[in-house]
Amino acid sequence: AINPADLQVWMNDFEHAIVPGGESFTLLYRRVAQWWQTHQKTMAQDAVIVAHAGTLRSLLCLLHHTPLSKAFEAYKIAYGQVVVVELPL
Repeated sequence: AINPADLQVWMNDFEHAIVPGGESFTLLYRRVAQWWQTHQKTMAQDAVIVAHAGTLRSLLCLLHHTPLSKAFEAYKIAYGQVVVVELPL
């Protein structure tokens, strides 16, 4: 449960704003990028990553060099959606 006022602050600047007990999209992106750097070479040819939509958007931004400010308009991810990424990009 997120206070609507705190959520609106995040919605207005999701790249940098941090909701209480959470992180900004930029911080999430940095975590995802670090994870990707560590694990991309050791993954099997076919791999499944189960993650929250924000994490998937971060990974897609990284792989497609999409500015974080465009993440939500570039990558519409529905609840429970399967996202398939073929590498190399």
